[in-house]
Amino acid sequence: MILRRIIEHVKAQNWTAVALDFVIVVVGVFIGIQVANWNDMRRLNQTTQTYYDRLIDDLRAEQKMQAELAGYYDQVKRHGVATLARLEAGEIQASEEFFIDAYQASQIRYYTAQRATYNELLGAGIASAIPDAELRSLLATYYLTLGNAERLHEETTPYRSNLRIYMPYRLQALIREKCKEKFILQDDGSLVVDLTGECSLNANPELLQQSLLALQDYDAMERELGRHLSNIDIKIISLQIYQESTKSILDALVAERER
Repeated sequence: MILRRIIEHVKAQNWTAVALDFVIVVVGVFIGIQVANWNDMRRLNQTTQTYYDRLIDDLRAEQKMQAELAGYYDQVKRHGVATLARLEAGEIQASEEFFIDAYQASQIRYYTAQRATYNELLGAGIASAIPDAELRSLLATYYLTLGNAERLHEETTPYRSNLRIYMPYRLQALIREKCKEKFILQDDGSLVVDLTGECSLNANPELLQQSLLALQDYDAMERELGRHLSNIDIKIISLQIYQESTKSILDALVAERER
């Protein structure tokens, strides 16, 4: 319709009307481009906010997991320290408490970072979804550090495997049955694993005595338990450091989202 009007005005040599029609066309095109750009920007902002929300959810879950895992290793360490104290004092007896402590000190759990959203961002193009370059750099450093954490928590020590070699299987099975890890569901849906609950084996005294004799052949038990406790200390310290890092990046994301 505009084109037909322009042709008619040209034929009539109505140059003022031609100019006015041209201005209308240019303004219309400009407005159309601006609206399209605005819609694209709005969609990008919505996508960015969605990713911020998901990353924040991941990091809050990460915080809880790190705190829970640190608490778990605190429990493992208490069992290990009690066992080491008996070994150093030469006070090993065929008691249920000794065997329970020795076995629970060998417990481990693996650490897996909550990085599904970040991996998705990398695959989709993180620069468009997270426009702030400094925040992208913080995220990259953070998740690289968590990768190191995962490798650290995969490390095991000889104590775990050797204890389970020397301790008779029947006693190990009895401890696993009577002293199970307790999974406690929290109000927010997260799980806390408890190793410290009271448990009684009601074991046959003969089995306990046989187990004590078997462990006496484990000559390196005291040395390897000391090494094992050092490894646990490193894991606990690393988790405390990662909790600080998680809080820092979480605060940065919340602040950026609320701008």
